[in-house]
Amino acid sequence: MQLMTVNEMTTAIGRIKAGSASLQARVHTTAVSTLAHIRDHGDTTLACRLLGALATGQRVKSLAFWFGHFSGGKAVFSIDKASGEWKCKLASDRIPENFDIEAADQTTFADLTVEKSPETMDVKAFLKMLKRVGDNDGVIPGTTMPKVDPLVRRLAAIAYAKVEAESKAA
Repeated sequence: MQLMTVNEMTTAIGRIKAGSASLQARVHTTAVSTLAHIRDHGDTTLACRLLGALATGQRVKSLAFWFGHFSGGKAVFSIDKASGEWKCKLASDRIPENFDIEAADQTTFADLTVEKSPETMDVKAFLKMLKRVGDNDGVIPGTTMPKVDPLVRRLAAIAYAKVEAESKAA
């Protein structure tokens, strides 16, 4: 690889800025259209293809969450562990009113969720995570599968008590 000159970097940054804004708008329009397609036809193939077309740096998981959010939890996307491809659990009890196309059009997937900054986990954050996991008795939307395995919940509760006691003693 040959490194760029300052002028080449400046030009490239300008092109990236223009191209990324255009790409973001194209992804949003395509996402809203595929959401309406799911509503109208019960076909998630195009949405799965859109998710698979994006690079991970483009917040693909946020887009998957966006689909679930604006489908009222009736279209839940995940990556198939065996194939590495996106798949969708589409609820059989869905109705067109579950799909809020107007709100989806007004909210990009990048605006729906906050992109986290990297940060070091401290004891307070660790306790918060253990408590959240230990208290999470919910199910994955559209399924009867628990979000957190019951054994993991018990272990998190035990770890929470131990870490809390240790941190108070320190």
